[in-house]
Order: sequence, then structure tokens, then C-alpha cells
Amino acid sequence: MSQIPKSAQQPPAEPVYFSTRTEGGVTVAEFQVDNLLGLSDLNKLGPKLLELAGKGEGLRLVLDLTKIRYAGSAALGLLLKVDAEVKEHGGKLALVINENFEGLFRVSRTRNLFTIAPDVQSAIRAAS
Repeated sequence: MSQIPKSAQQPPAEPVYFSTRTEGGVTVAEFQVDNLLGLSDLNKLGPKLLELAGKGEGLRLVLDLTKIRYAGSAALGLLLKVDAEVKEHGGKLALVINENFEGLFRVSRTRNLFTIAPDVQSAIRAAS
């Protein structure tokens, strides 16, 4: 009887949803996934993103969403929660979006609820 290699027994690695860096005192979260339609992914991403949003008073946060090709109402709901969390702690949130998010915001009539910038550097200035 052959044994299954230990590497085959490992559960699949959880995807890295976003990476963070700091530029000029602003935290930039660059999303690494292209799909935010799946509820299981959003249920895993939500707590991590909300934890980031709740870090400290006056957090200045930029979410770079330009790599995301697919997103729906659940992703929009998460962004609204993140925005509320950041503002509750006296911080600022700015988004960098692509045409997919532009369409989602337009259809949902929520674009004016967010600070949206055309690129990361503009978003950093808007969040400062």
C-alpha cells in the first residue's frame, strides 16, 4: 500500500486577496484577485479587509481595485462597510477602480459615496 505524499494531504492554499504597502503615511492595499463574485471568497476577504480598515485612529487607506474584473452587490456591500469602518475611526478611504467597478457604482448609484481616483498616486493624495 503506497502512502500519499504529505504535500498532497495539505489543504489548498488560501488565495492572497490583497497585499499592502505604505506610501507617504497612506496604507495602499492592492488587490491580487480578479473575481469578487463568490460569496465564499468574500466571506474570507471581508474580515481581513475590515481588520485592516479598523487599524488605528485616522487611518488613511487606498484600495487599488484595478485588477478586479468581476464584482457584484456583495462586493459593493463590503466596500460600504470598509468605508464606514475607516470613517468611524476618523480616517479616509480612497478607491482606484476600473471600468467594471465604474459600471457597478453607476448602476447602484453609489459612486458619490466614495472618493474615487484615476490612479494610486492620485488616491494617495486624496486620502492624505
